[in-house]
Amino acid sequence: MNYNYKCQANRIATWVLRGPLTAILFGIALLHLECWLLSCLAWPWSPDHDVFATLARSWDAGVLPYRDMEANNPPVTIYLYWALGKAFGWGRTTPFFAFDAVLTASLGIVMMVWSRRRFETMLPAAVGYLWFLRYYLGLDYSMAGQRDWHASLLATAAIMAAESCFGRRGRWISAAAAAGAVAIRPQCLLFLPVLILIVGSERRRLEPPTAMGAFRTLLEWAGVFALVLALAFAPLVAAGVLGDFAHDFRRAAYGGRRNPLTVWIFFERILTVLWRWEFLAILGASIVSTFQTRSPFRWGGAAWISALLATVLYKAISPRQHNYLDIPLFLLLAVNLSIVVGMVLRSRETPAALRLAAVSLALGVNAHASLYTGQHHVNMQWSFASVEEIWYGREPIVYPNGYSGDYPLRDYEALLKHLRTKTDPQVSLANALAYPLALTGPTARLSAFPAESLAWLMEARPDDEDVFVDKLERTQNSVVIWIPSEFRRSRIAQFKRIEQAIRRLYEPDARVGPFEIWRRTM
Repeated sequence: MNYNYKCQANRIATWVLRGPLTAILFGIALLHLECWLLSCLAWPWSPDHDVFATLARSWDAGVLPYRDMEANNPPVTIYLYWALGKAFGWGRTTPFFAFDAVLTASLGIVMMVWSRRRFETMLPAAVGYLWFLRYYLGLDYSMAGQRDWHASLLATAAIMAAESCFGRRGRWISAAAAAGAVAIRPQCLLFLPVLILIVGSERRRLEPPTAMGAFRTLLEWAGVFALVLALAFAPLVAAGVLGDFAHDFRRAAYGGRRNPLTVWIFFERILTVLWRWEFLAILGASIVSTFQTRSPFRWGGAAWISALLATVLYKAISPRQHNYLDIPLFLLLAVNLSIVVGMVLRSRETPAALRLAAVSLALGVNAHASLYTGQHHVNMQWSFASVEEIWYGREPIVYPNGYSGDYPLRDYEALLKHLRTKTDPQVSLANALAYPLALTGPTARLSAFPAESLAWLMEARPDDEDVFVDKLERTQNSVVIWIPSEFRRSRIAQFKRIEQAIRRLYEPDARVGPFEIWRRTM
């Protein structure tokens, strides 16, 4: 009787693992994505988004980045905003978040292909993808669409292509994706050792190994990598600002104001990551599942463990410890969770019922972790409730847009509407708010400062105040958006010369909520 019961349980578990569970998990993932879309397409840009949108709009108007506009980030993200602006119109925020939604969905497709080729089932991808969605879809507007997410997605795709797509096509895809990742975020160089090991061992897995064969494979991969990387910086060469970029990029060097990295700070940053329970749990499970058997996939598991450890260094060496630097970590945690599930499923000695129990445990950890890792600015209940209110012509009781700025959302929206409709399209904006909002990007205006706002002075180079004053004095057709009292009681109180220039050159024109719009005096 007991034997028959076990056989029946194993048959049911085998059937569930072969398809229904995968379909259910991907269905849940699609539902999450759909509800997230109800929110994210209406999100405003954050100050970080505004940086690149303003640089793209300025470059299109002939104001060069790195020379006329202050910047110290690689240019690929500028290209993205420029392409979206030219294709859909400047100042439109929806196309950007739609593009980010496409990338989020594409991760699921890439993981499905990778999982199918590696484990002969898509269930590991479903578990890992759902893990990542529960984290990423809970982030607010300031953390969505960040370049660290785009760079880590490309780096992950590069490793997956090198691991599961053998031959020249796989190597070229891997090299191009890796070059794109490095061109967006140089920290992605940390993933290159993993890629070199995987690409170099490709022939070892396909045919008798030879040193010359591995060398030729790596040389081909490196050639494509270098070519794509060169193409990424070619527009800077054409515009004659490559030297300016190198100069501004060095401003973020270690030991400077923007990156005061010391040995003690470095280890402190690493410990803050290692202290996460989900990191320790998945890392331990990945190590055990990878090395406890003599599976031919051990080398792949070891590669993904190394990539996960690289994300710890990724955040530790970054100039500013922004919360969105955790995105690469959670993405690699999701992939390593997929590895654990895949290894369990390939263990044929383990009864199907126990394999299903192990997968269920992983899903339980997934659900439990989502209570802590996501910020929950977006959830299905809020989204559906808001859509229902809007459908009947009422104001939403709870906004599902994930806005978490320092100023009330309605005041911010009213300010954008005023700037778009009550000011001349050719007027330049001087964003002098202590807690910057995205203004120049979503209104498609140029900046009266050599940056999109005063954030450059506060975060990077406070010594550039005279440069900001000089640009403000020379920009005749401009308005200032500010809250005058902030210059007496906030972090911009140190910039007295800017306040004096505003009061000398501008006069009050309008007020929207707490914001004052001052126009240039005749």
